[in-house]
Amino acid sequence: MGGGMSTTGREALNQTNHYRRQHHAGDLTWDKSAARHASSLAKKIARTGRLEHSGSKKFGENLAMGTTMDGKRAVDLWYAEVNKYSFGNSNFQPGCGHFTALVWKGTGKMGVGRARRRDGSEVVVANFLPPGNMQGRFKENVLPK
Repeated sequence: MGGGMSTTGREALNQTNHYRRQHHAGDLTWDKSAARHASSLAKKIARTGRLEHSGSKKFGENLAMGTTMDGKRAVDLWYAEVNKYSFGNSNFQPGCGHFTALVWKGTGKMGVGRARRRDGSEVVVANFLPPGNMQGRFKENVLPK
């Protein structure tokens, strides 16, 4: 897939921006280096079967794996954590990190990768630049609707 925008990438970017607008955050733009990184991690997860983050400090990272997983579905799953999030808190809240990464106001770019596992299930990885989820910075970056 390289760094170009696939259908999965377009779906994920569109759906992310749809949610970001609801939370007073600007639209993200596509980033080729983030997409390349996401694509190689998706392939690694597909190969090993282990849903593990890359450990990169450069990118924020969301992962999803399922029987059928596309860009829109992955973003919808991540966004669903909004129900557990308590707005106006400055610190990280467990179980909400995918949602907060998605709508983090200070993030400007995104890249997405997708890979299929041998059993036919699929992996979607999204990388965000600059990364969100900074301790003590949630209140001004994760805004209510």
